[in-house]
Amino acid sequence: MQTKASVLWPRSLELLEAYDGVVDALHERCLRACRTTFRDRGGVINSVPLDAHMDSPYTYGLLTEQWYTEQCLASYVEKHVAIHRSTTLQSYTRTPTAISASLTTADGTDLVVQAKYLVGADGARSSVRKLMQCGFEGIVMPGQFLAVHFRPTAPIDSLADRDALTFFLLENGASFVTPMPNGTFLAAIDMDDAEGAKYRSASETDRHGLPLLRELTHSELEAVVSAHMAPVSFEHVLWASHFRINERLATTYDDGERVFLLATHAVNLGWKLGFVLRGTCSESLLRTYGEERRLVGDALVAMTTRGQGLASSRNTWFHALRKGVLQAMAARPLFASKAAAFLGETAIAYRKSTLSAEHWDKPSLVPHASKRRRQNFRRLLGARIQAGDRCPWHVLPSETRPSASTQCLALLFEGHDGATVVPMTTTELSTLGTQIIRATHGVVDDCIVVPASNSVAHARFGVDGQCVFLLRPDGYVGLRCEPPSVECIVDYLGARLGVLKLENATGFEPVASDWVPYAVASAVAGGALVLGQCLV
Repeated sequence: MQTKASVLWPRSLELLEAYDGVVDALHERCLRACRTTFRDRGGVINSVPLDAHMDSPYTYGLLTEQWYTEQCLASYVEKHVAIHRSTTLQSYTRTPTAISASLTTADGTDLVVQAKYLVGADGARSSVRKLMQCGFEGIVMPGQFLAVHFRPTAPIDSLADRDALTFFLLENGASFVTPMPNGTFLAAIDMDDAEGAKYRSASETDRHGLPLLRELTHSELEAVVSAHMAPVSFEHVLWASHFRINERLATTYDDGERVFLLATHAVNLGWKLGFVLRGTCSESLLRTYGEERRLVGDALVAMTTRGQGLASSRNTWFHALRKGVLQAMAARPLFASKAAAFLGETAIAYRKSTLSAEHWDKPSLVPHASKRRRQNFRRLLGARIQAGDRCPWHVLPSETRPSASTQCLALLFEGHDGATVVPMTTTELSTLGTQIIRATHGVVDDCIVVPASNSVAHARFGVDGQCVFLLRPDGYVGLRCEPPSVECIVDYLGARLGVLKLENATGFEPVASDWVPYAVASAVAGGALVLGQCLV
């Protein structure tokens, strides 16, 4: 049983809520990481209180072994479909309407399976990726990591806090230690090539031709961990492995037709496949999968590579600078909130996606100049949830939150007094919601009215005037429309998602700009320039 990936962050837990019993099962055997602590040989450098800045109902990272996470997921999946492990894909052929895959099962049986689509992993060993002839471009980072899941013989003072993820930033490299259930720890040790040389296999190399580490003995594992963390002796080693960090991505996430690659992208692809297989949308929706996840993948690899470079540096001068920055900044709200959003995966967004759109119906300048000014201020300068952002469900009362759905959902905000030219009452908004469900033939299957009295939700979403947020099944905002409009939603669904059988859908041309602020800014800048020349 492999320990491997040992932290489930808030966004993952939010998405797992859709699968009955999975989150509860995970919480039966876990610890909670509420902060991150940075240490060197002198002690604690600083600590980041992640729980105070997690924008989620889950204000922690859930710590448990990968094998247990897989067990919880399998228990759910097996209620609906059969899982066939150790089955190998040998080849596949594709027709305009289907995939024919040749498989070999664990007992050596050969069989052919017909399916609409083929979905495979996107990693270095992926059979599907190789059969697609899809590249895996990038580089292998220098050095290597040793991962050890152990139970110590005695408490470790520097790891006494069981709710903290600890980074040891030492002169011989960084290490990352995660507390695990049952009094155990998972350590990931950064070893440079010089340190790793004495543990190299005499004959084995990896697929890049780089030397592999041999299997280390109990005492060797103790020595490496002690050198990078704190003196420790092991009562038991539950699991150990070694790896190199690959700064690599598959060159494409699909073949343009019926074959897809995924890893952390399952939810994004899943709801789109569901819409297409049910006949709700055209296959054009599937092309947005690779577009959206490429943007996220590129950003994640860049951030991870940059962070690893900063952590792994052996430069003495850089160590002093890094320590000073962490001492000064790590616990500050701006740093902590950015760290919490990145680690918690709540910063992931699809603002540049073709599925993300905003439509702002501008009030006329006469007699509604003040309302137009308020709208422009909110649109251009206000902190708000934009199209492509994750919906922060936790700011809504629990009784108004929807259950897991495979359809879209509309959030109708009443807005503040004086911000909308012709405001609707909450009753009228509720009626509008019914009209939306009817006009979209159930593609939008629920509408929730958020009254103006819910000031917390209005502030978090950045709402002033009456508006509607159309949410995708994965909980991201597809459309923001102000004021709410049935026609706008129908046109968006037809043009962007490719929803079929919408009789009243016309071309979708969202308006999300206004010439007035730019004209005013240009006039002010021009006046300042003329005044400056006159003064000179």
